[in-house]
Amino acid sequence: MELVVVFIGTLTLSTYEAHITRAKKNGYEVSKTITKSTTFLICGKNSEQTIINKAKNFGVRIISEQKWVETLNKTETNETGKRARSDNKSQNQKKLVYLESRQYKRFWQMRRIYKTTYIRTGSIGSKGMETSREHETKKLAKESMISMTATKKASGYREANRPQSLDYEDSSDSSDDNFGDQNDENKYGYKQKRQKLENEGSESDATLRGDETSDVDNGAAALKVDEDELNEDLSTTKSLTLPSSIVNSKVPMSIMKGNTVDVLLAFPWKPDETDPTGWWISEKLDGVRAFWNSKRGKFYSRNGNEFVPPSWFIKGLPHDKDLDGELFGGRGKFQSTISIVKAGVEEWKNITYEIFDAPTLGVIPFEDRMKYLKKMMAENKPQYAKLVKHRLAKSERDVYDELERVEKLGAEGLMLRKPGSLYETGRSKTLLKIKTFHDGEAVVIGHEPGKGKYLRQCGSLICRMASGKEFKVGSGMNDNDRANPPPIGSIIIYKCQELSNSGSPRFPVYLGMALDKDKPTDPDFNHKVKAK
Repeated sequence: MELVVVFIGTLTLSTYEAHITRAKKNGYEVSKTITKSTTFLICGKNSEQTIINKAKNFGVRIISEQKWVETLNKTETNETGKRARSDNKSQNQKKLVYLESRQYKRFWQMRRIYKTTYIRTGSIGSKGMETSREHETKKLAKESMISMTATKKASGYREANRPQSLDYEDSSDSSDDNFGDQNDENKYGYKQKRQKLENEGSESDATLRGDETSDVDNGAAALKVDEDELNEDLSTTKSLTLPSSIVNSKVPMSIMKGNTVDVLLAFPWKPDETDPTGWWISEKLDGVRAFWNSKRGKFYSRNGNEFVPPSWFIKGLPHDKDLDGELFGGRGKFQSTISIVKAGVEEWKNITYEIFDAPTLGVIPFEDRMKYLKKMMAENKPQYAKLVKHRLAKSERDVYDELERVEKLGAEGLMLRKPGSLYETGRSKTLLKIKTFHDGEAVVIGHEPGKGKYLRQCGSLICRMASGKEFKVGSGMNDNDRANPPPIGSIIIYKCQELSNSGSPRFPVYLGMALDKDKPTDPDFNHKVKAK
């Protein structure tokens, strides 16, 4: 991955020429203009705000001159230390990686002995649990170690000092590691060196962010292998080898207690809080959330209500792994999907089960769960199930562009999934949703009395759109609004996601009174609003 930097403003810690020389020495390309390919904008004093705004629009990382110098100092120091230590490392130590996550207080270790890889994981301070996997060749074992290490680093793990207590848990005699096909090693040498350089570039990028537990850590580079695997044609996955975390998994996870389902729920995406670079993007489907209970062979809603599809609809779904997804009839067909799920039989052929996770495997990283789903789909070939497509976000600008693209196609929005994340029950910041609401105005024609805690107050406003369609809105009203609701005949502003088939706003939210309006205006969805 080529890292491009741009310097602006008055540079006080060194001359412009000296900065350029040092940047190139550390492997960076230097440019004078901001483009979509720019990686970092280094700001000196009196930097132009217009350039900074342009960088933000392109998703460029913005840091100060001071931070830039500190980062290079740290990088160069680390490289010097690595070169000094490499001369003293034994052949065995080069085949062992130890990482820790400060956020989750867990460690992850991977070591290789000839064709076998060993993964040990657990809470920091414990000896953890080890699983192993024998690969067909030494080359495949090496590739697995490189790929999985990059994935863990992308999910927030960092290199740390390995506790001596683990020495007694690992049998590290790798004296037979040198046996193998010498020609195979020669062919692999260039590829291994290239992968090493890519990983080092990824770590440099993460260092510039200055946060050892950041959400992204340049996941776009580190997870490139996984993106290719997740998005390839399912017809080519017959020989897909499952990760050892799945093959050796002995800790199945259940999110259903009785008839209660505790699925993973998303928080709204806030651009000022989360950089989406390196997160997985997928379309937010306008369907009915459905949990597949593999043991019972049934679908359940979030509230535990059972959906009863025809037997031919669920043919090919697994009997040993629960699934999370949506029953989906197509963009803009939410109401027809509900009708089919509630009372349809033959109509089920008009919808599909869109799968986006496997909660049973929730204790392993998201990328490994997707690999299982791909293999399951390729082997079982369920006619009425599909795997939701994911791709890596290149920048914040990339997310906005994708949102605009799918919305033009009639989609509800986007979902962002944190790389390397586990399946958490309830609302989690590892899953974020992005969708656009549309504003409109309506005239108040009545007040519906409140119930419960809103007794003797206004429960909701009865409103009429410009099209003549009537609807109710209560969400968004505070205590003062309910005690003193907008008078009948006044114009209010509301927002909604879209219109139902009958022309009513879906999920309307009250925003306030439109004091400068004397007649309502319907939201602009680029199509004619249906009248009552």
